[in-house]
Amino acid sequence: MRQWMKALCDCKGISPLYAAPQGVEVTTRVKEEKEFTFVLNHTDQMQKMNIGKHEQKELLSGLSACGDIELPPKSVMIFEMVKEAETDGGSSTIAPTICESAG
Repeated sequence: MRQWMKALCDCKGISPLYAAPQGVEVTTRVKEEKEFTFVLNHTDQMQKMNIGKHEQKELLSGLSACGDIELPPKSVMIFEMVKEAETDGGSSTIAPTICESAG
């Protein structure tokens, strides 16, 4: 079933938000000018994953993060990326800070 789902997603051009290890769930929600990414570690193990080179604020700790992060067992992290209004008619784009240490 997993292979079939991957093939279907590949065929339709659907890709995951982040490359998450098995047992880690990642989902994004957008509200007004903010994008929230929820990362849930459902496992009993410490997990590592990369959240990209754009700095994001982790709302539960108040710290900023980018690149490789560690997820404690059974933990939740919520990242916020603020959107910035463009000057050409009011649409908005994500305007993140680039993290120096992310590769």
